[in-house]
Amino acid sequence: PLSLTFVAAHYNQSKWLPEFIRSVKKEMKPGDACIVVDDCSSPAEAKAARSLVETAGFTFLTTPQNGGPSVARNLAVRNARTDAVYIVDTD
Repeated sequence: PLSLTFVAAHYNQSKWLPEFIRSVKKEMKPGDACIVVDDCSSPAEAKAARSLVETAGFTFLTTPQNGGPSVARNLAVRNARTDAVYIVDTD
């Protein structure tokens, strides 16, 4: 079976992350991964998001400056190490 990385951009939406994490975990199979990229959220939002994402066992990356969802998603895709990627939203 193919392995899959769920890819998501995040910007000041940590309130949605618990439901996002539950939803993605339901869909994940062994060998799958999830990368969430924070696109320069406020410091408090980024800290909350990192904690939630890493506690879930997902990878958390950050962009050096706000570039919009496509920049954040592209960073995640470049870091994916699975057979395929699936782009999802955190909200």
